[in-house]
Amino acid sequence: MPEKVAEDVGDSTGVSDSEAAGPKINESALLRKLDLRLLPAVGILYLLSFLDRSNVGNARIEGLTSDLNISTRGQSAQSELAAYLFIQLGISILQD
Repeated sequence: MPEKVAEDVGDSTGVSDSEAAGPKINESALLRKLDLRLLPAVGILYLLSFLDRSNVGNARIEGLTSDLNISTRGQSAQSELAAYLFIQLGISILQD
């Protein structure tokens, strides 16, 4: 009885593993492309987040909460809503 050689046991279609995996991807080019597309949007969102936090803090110091009769709990909810809206804006920009 003939012994089976490792080459005979492989896939019968004649396609090697490297060809079946698909085309080779240049990872450095992919990372560069992702960086160029994502980093500006993330940077802008970070800047807007910083500006929003500083503006809320300054408004609180100047007495905006007492002028508008906003409790600390209400201010927290409003800040969360503003952050949610900024996040949704960023997501919609990235999807386009």
